[in-house]
Amino acid sequence: MAWVWIRLGRKNLDPATPVKFGLGLLLLALGFAVMAWASMYVAAGEKVRPTWLITIYLIHTLGELCLSPVGLSSVTKLAPRRFLGQMMGMWFVAASLGNLLAGKLAGQFDENALARWPALCLPMILLPVGLGLALIIFSKPVKNLMSGAN
Repeated sequence: MAWVWIRLGRKNLDPATPVKFGLGLLLLALGFAVMAWASMYVAAGEKVRPTWLITIYLIHTLGELCLSPVGLSSVTKLAPRRFLGQMMGMWFVAASLGNLLAGKLAGQFDENALARWPALCLPMILLPVGLGLALIIFSKPVKNLMSGAN
């Protein structure tokens, strides 16, 4: 992904940071859509190939690469110098809280109730799509706010 951003930057096509975040969220939603699709087949009693899992990992990894390095770079650019260490710490606290929330949500998945799995994936598709599209749509004002922070 770093190669993609550098290549786009050389052509003056590098997306703004909020757009990259939005793309990461859309990729997250796409990965869960693949999971919901595969779980529909499993719920119907069919077997699925392990390629669905590889596909989800690939999509989620690409989404993570749109978020994490870009976010860390944004924190170092936007944080006041004297609070940089604390802001980096807050970035990782936010990530750990996200992992805690993901664990709580995953705890709702019951391996004995396979028919519910596609529906349980739905919020994990709709929320990132909504947030991702909002970031992309409002990227210009958000970018302006970010440039005014320094």
